[in-house]
Amino acid sequence: MGFIQNIKEFMFTQGHEEEKTTVKPEEEKKGPSLDHTLQEFKDCMDLVQRTYPECKMNIVYLTYLTGIDELTQEIVRPFSSASEEEAEQILL
Repeated sequence: MGFIQNIKEFMFTQGHEEEKTTVKPEEEKKGPSLDHTLQEFKDCMDLVQRTYPECKMNIVYLTYLTGIDELTQEIVRPFSSASEEEAEQILL
């Protein structure tokens, strides 16, 4: 399984069994927002948020799972040269 697929799977399958929240249908389609993700992991010392204005994206990752070289090679570079439509295809 590729790095991007691992990140997508992690982001969309993590949750707290004991916490039940109501999700509106339009929010369910979008996945977690940046604010929601940062709030969920607010006490996690390994969580890093980086902004890449040249790609128009924010990246949130866990330092013990992702190296900066891996992040740059597999995420930042491909998205830097991708159009918006290509970026959407990469994420599917």
